[in-house]
Amino acid sequence: MNQVIKLFSSIIPTNICSMHEDELKHSTTYLVKHYENDLTIDLVNQIIQLKRSFENQIAKLNSVRDLAKFIIVDNYLIAANFPDLCTACFLFLTIPVTVASTERSFSKLKIIKNYLRSTMSQIRLSSLAILSIEKKIAKEINTSDIISTLANKKSRKMF
Repeated sequence: MNQVIKLFSSIIPTNICSMHEDELKHSTTYLVKHYENDLTIDLVNQIIQLKRSFENQIAKLNSVRDLAKFIIVDNYLIAANFPDLCTACFLFLTIPVTVASTERSFSKLKIIKNYLRSTMSQIRLSSLAILSIEKKIAKEINTSDIISTLANKKSRKMF
């Protein structure tokens, strides 16, 4: 996460206000090189222009989300002047910073598929994995209702 914050340091509102223009140019150029398919070098000028024009308003912002809201929602007429800055904000706000859920899924599969269950069918293994991963939802399920529903459907009628 620190690497992502360092990479996008030039679009963090507190950094925009506190960094000297040369520092902003350097960190923004680094960001543009990293995302050369999405951003252009114009981002450097856009950030400097934003700083010069709206420094007092930017100083009041706390996050990149607030900056994106300031440009796109609150002052939507100026958003066309800062297209690369808007793109950089979108990139920052949508980058996944962790893969913990994927790692958790694999660790659950490892627990479920141990040596005692090596002959388990794939469908049952998948179902158990989903139940194990979504433990909170599984605990809320009323099992007695499910059992009674299945019992009614599968009941053998004796004559």
